[in-house]
Amino acid sequence: RFSVMVVDHPEIMECDINPLIAGPDGIVSLDSRVLLHGPEVKDLPQPAIRPYPYQYSKARDFAGKKVQIRPVLHEDEDKLAKFYQQATWSRGCDTTSPVSTGTSSEVDRDHLVKTCFADFDRSIVLVVEGEVNGEKAI
Repeated sequence: RFSVMVVDHPEIMECDINPLIAGPDGIVSLDSRVLLHGPEVKDLPQPAIRPYPYQYSKARDFAGKKVQIRPVLHEDEDKLAKFYQQATWSRGCDTTSPVSTGTSSEVDRDHLVKTCFADFDRSIVLVVEGEVNGEKAI
């Protein structure tokens, strides 16, 4: 990912990609230029939002299955909603919980957004991802 490269290399001052062609098989840059900060710049800029903490992602065996324990991604919103909808609650769904909108089959979108679009500087939500019926699931 381009954003990972920029975060991992704060010495990058500017990137110019022109033209950038997007097609059904992917994206191609026909010409690009990268400018770096000079050696006189000692305090390199830091991102405003902490980047995804890949260092907390670990593969594990759990109950004979391979799973990935990792921080939540914004792409996990649908999988997390499905998890909440399929979860069984021993005493029924607590309607005062921010997860519920009244029934156990409904999930509050505001809760999903707050969970999946986290600022990793303040909190980290971990998920366990594995395969269920041939699809990745949380």
